Amino acid sequence: MDSLYSFGSTLDQPSFFEVAAQERILPSLFSAFEHAITVLASRHTRLLRIHKYRDEFFYAFVMLIQRQSLALSNGSLSEILFGLRRADVSSGSLPDTKRRLSLVFLVLLPYLERKLERLCAPEIGDGDGDPDNEANQERQGQDTFSMPTEVRDLVRLTVPASWRRNNSLRDLTTATASNMWAKLRECIRLVYPWVHAGKEAIVLSFFILFLFNRINCSSPWLRFLNLELRRMSPEFAQKLAAEVAAARARQQAWAQGLWGAPLRGAARGGLWLWHAANDNFKMWAILLALAVKVADWWLADEAPAAP
Repeated sequence: MDSLYSFGSTLDQPSFFEVAAQERILPSLFSAFEHAITVLASRHTRLLRIHKYRDEFFYAFVMLIQRQSLALSNGSLSEILFGLRRADVSSGSLPDTKRRLSLVFLVLLPYLERKLERLCAPEIGDGDGDPDNEANQERQGQDTFSMPTEVRDLVRLTVPASWRRNNSLRDLTTATASNMWAKLRECIRLVYPWVHAGKEAIVLSFFILFLFNRINCSSPWLRFLNLELRRMSPEFAQKLAAEVAAARARQQAWAQGLWGAPLRGAARGGLWLWHAANDNFKMWAILLALAVKVADWWLADEAPAAP
């Protein structure tokens, strides 16, 4: 295992191929989800709103999945599918603070990166919510409508001058805000590609160094949090199971202490459903991922209809 070609794999440390494979699970799921919802929205107009906010729908659901995964197994969804967990380099555990920060890097950072990519390349976002498109449509609508001279004179005579000044000031404020947003967006379009290229270069360098056993962290985000990926050993799995059992015993004791038999019964029933969902969390996550990939495969030969 000390060879240069061991690819970082030990009894406790995952191999390079496991780390690289788990990094591609969520991006591939998002691509499948995006293609499936685009084709379905072209068929059923009721799904157009979901298609418009597909990033928000997807990453909101991913946040719930990742939160449960970190709470139950000390790892992200893709990591636990490969039998991996996150551990602090010094203590070997995963503190609550680093669990919450891990959620930020797993969900919020990819979401912001996706939105910036859509902003820099409007063809990625299909023009949804593009302020330029909306402004152009508004200007075209204004150009095609011309108020008659008689109506304009009547408005000038009947509408107080203070109202006209307020409307002019409001229009000026709107135009100023639109110009500022256009300049900010242009600045982002110039700067973000270089920032993205620098980030990708850093991620690639971490992968190469991890491949040749120079570092233990396969990601700059793990290095920032002072975490590393380790295999889920049977001993650690038993320890996690004991912690979960103790937490559930406390929850059951809380439900038993509630006043009134109906309230106690409802609390115990809700806890039983919640615990059953958590016990089968990995199976449901795998089935959901399989359903998304099957939908993508089923609709693979179909392109979304042109607007």
